[in-house]
Formats: sequence, structure tokens, C-alpha cells
Amino acid sequence: MKTRVLFLGSRVLGHFVLDMLMKMPEVEIVGVVCKEPAQDSWWKLDPYNLNVLPVLTHKEASELDFDLGVSINYWKIIEPEMIAKAKLGFINQHHSYMLSLRGRDMSTHAILNARKSDQWFHGTTLHYTDDGLDTGPIIATESCIITEYDTAWSLFQRTEHIAKKMLSEWIPRLVKNKVPSVQPPQGFPLHLRKDFPNRCIENTSDPITIYDQVRSMEFGNYESSYIIDKGQKKYLTVSSSAADSVYVDAKQGRVVYYKKAKVTEDKKNDKSPLEFFSLETTARLSIRLMERRDLEDLRILHNDSDTLFWLTNVQQISEMQQDNWFNSISISNSSKRYVAHIKGTNELVGMFRVDNIDFLNGNCFVGCDIVRNWRSKGFGKEFYMCMLSCIFSQWRMHRVELVTLSDNKRAIELYKKIGFSIEGYRRESIYRSGEYRDLVIM
Repeated sequence: MKTRVLFLGSRVLGHFVLDMLMKMPEVEIVGVVCKEPAQDSWWKLDPYNLNVLPVLTHKEASELDFDLGVSINYWKIIEPEMIAKAKLGFINQHHSYMLSLRGRDMSTHAILNARKSDQWFHGTTLHYTDDGLDTGPIIATESCIITEYDTAWSLFQRTEHIAKKMLSEWIPRLVKNKVPSVQPPQGFPLHLRKDFPNRCIENTSDPITIYDQVRSMEFGNYESSYIIDKGQKKYLTVSSSAADSVYVDAKQGRVVYYKKAKVTEDKKNDKSPLEFFSLETTARLSIRLMERRDLEDLRILHNDSDTLFWLTNVQQISEMQQDNWFNSISISNSSKRYVAHIKGTNELVGMFRVDNIDFLNGNCFVGCDIVRNWRSKGFGKEFYMCMLSCIFSQWRMHRVELVTLSDNKRAIELYKKIGFSIEGYRRESIYRSGEYRDLVIM
């Protein structure tokens, strides 16, 4: 007998879950509550686009008999009477680790709370619903770090990625049985629409407070934070690619800019997304697109035996080969290279690779090489976090992939800390030091 599922939800994650449920032979969708997204919504994929029948009102759904209820980005409170009908429970996905933040606009509040509470992590939780708001028993929860350079958008994309993996793992179990769960800690704050911070920034605030406020409100196509100058709104951003001039500098790469004036959609579409990502900074690094002047330093880095050992291509590169490669990659729309230097110097720290860039499907492949003298000093993590933040927030990538040798333990631990997870292996695909080794896919 099939499990009867009632689905209520919206947005990209809702589309992902409903599409998964529709493909499960053991599931019967008895009803869907969704609505057509507004034309100016930041998301394009929505359960509404799947054309599932029957599409019901909330009241009609409350009269159905079903085994499992699924709520993903649902905009209404679900009544206890509806929850009680679900023999297998009513589940919800909420972006907050251990339900430590409740309500809406969680990425914004997580960033604002990070410095105030010294809680530099966020996350997402799958839980059973009860008669409270984001208070039900926890099925699974996973955290992710918050960096000094995250925006609400980049942090949201990180939690969405974790949530998709979590739901893919748990929904096949939840359609069969009610699973063990634990009660969340009590007393966590509830954030409602009225609690969203004022987008108008006070000029009297200190630089780091302004920086945190501005980045906490950079999300999709929503209105940016702003100041009032001579009766006019002047919008602010932490993205150097959208910058006009500096508004305030909180040091260590934490800069708030006046935002460039908006251009028409036609002009926006004339540009490749790659043009909007050219220069970033961190606490210690200046990062920019690779230029011809970098070639010899990069060739030396590549030809270092300790670098080559961990690469899939172990061939030494000549000056002529390096020059030909540069000419090719400089005009590529699917591959880019970025270099990092110690801020204020010409001292090369490393190179970041972005390959197989697919803007249609939101995917790319990344990697990073650090100069031998700068290893084990945290530069790899700093470089990765800055680049990933830009890739998710500016390029709007949905999925980022990398591979490494299975015995590169330190690298694997770093990748896990910054949000990657092991998805599989390419068995005995690399030959090193007289033996075949596995590649780890993350």
C-alpha cells in the first residue's frame, strides 16, 4: 500500500522535495497546497511549476486523510488538528541549527547574532511539527560555519545545499515509518516579520556594526540596506563588484560600499556573470583575476613537486606551454583563475581554479594551490571561504564540486569544515608512487 502524502510549500527547496516525492513509487500525492510565485520573486523553481493535481486550498487540505504531511517553506501555521491526522507525522525543514533561531529571515538574524553572541555557525533542521512555531521534535540537524564575509544570500545557499542532502537521505525513511526524534532545547528567540531590522542604516553606528547590518540584508533581489543623504536613498553593499565608492571601511577586508546605480535588465543581460567578479579581499589577502604578469610565479607553483603530487596532471609546464594555456583560458567562459597575494604586497600565496562553469544549471568545479611557504597558516581556508562566498552570492551557483586524493587527509578535513561532504570515490583512478589511488568526490 502506498503512503499518502500531503505537501504544503513553496520556493526552490519545496520544488526539490515535491519532485522527489513524485518520483517515489511507494508514494501517493493526495494533495498539494502551493501558489504561483510573484513575478519579481528571487526564485524561479517552485512546486507550482510541477503542475501537480490536485492543488488545494489550506482548508481543503485540512479535510483530507493522509499518512505523512510535508511542509517546506509553507507560509501558514499548521493547525494541531491537521498535524494529528498524519499517522507518520508532519515534517518541516527549518534553516537553523537545533532550531536555535525560530521564525523567518534566519540568515539575516544568524549573521547579526554571530558577533553579538560569538556564535559563528548556522545550519538547518528537519523536525516534526507540533503546535508551536519551529519547536517540534528534531529528526536531523546539521551546522555550517558563518564567515566574516558571508552575506545573507551566501549563507542561505549554504544551508539550502545541506537541507537538500538531508531531505534526500531522510524522506525515503519517513514515508515508511515514524523515526526517533529528540526535543529541541527551549527558550530560543522567535523572529517574526516585524522583527526584521531596519534597512535604513544609522550614520552614527560603528564601522563593524554597519558592515554586519549591510551584509545581513544582502539577499537575492530584495532591497538593499541604505542611508538617507539629503533626503535621498543611497544603497549600500559589501560586494566590490557592485561597488561605486567606499562608504565605510571596517578593516581586514570588511568594506561597505555605495552601490552602483541600477541598470536595466537588458543591459544586465548583455554582460557575462563572470564580469561581476573581479576583485575581493579578506583579512590578509588581496584576490583578483589572474593576469599575464602572474604566469612565472604560477608556473613555479605548479612545477613544485609537492604541488604536482596532489594534482591529476603531474606534467611539468614550460614557459611556452604556460603562455599558450594563458591565452586559451583568458577568453574562456567556462574556466577562470584567481590569484591571492599578501595584502599590500606582490607576494603570491596561491591560485584558485574554477572550471566547468555552468550558469544555466548553477554548477562549477573548484580547486586551490597554495605556495609551499604559506601552507599550514590558514590561507587555504581563507582563500576558499572568500571565493565560495562570491561564487554562491555573485555567480548564484547552486552546486560546487571538487576532487582530491583519498590520502590527502588534511585537505579533506578542511573541505568538510567549509561545507563540503564526500559524495563518492573514483576507485584507483590516479597513479602515484608506484600504486593506484582513489579520488574523493566532494
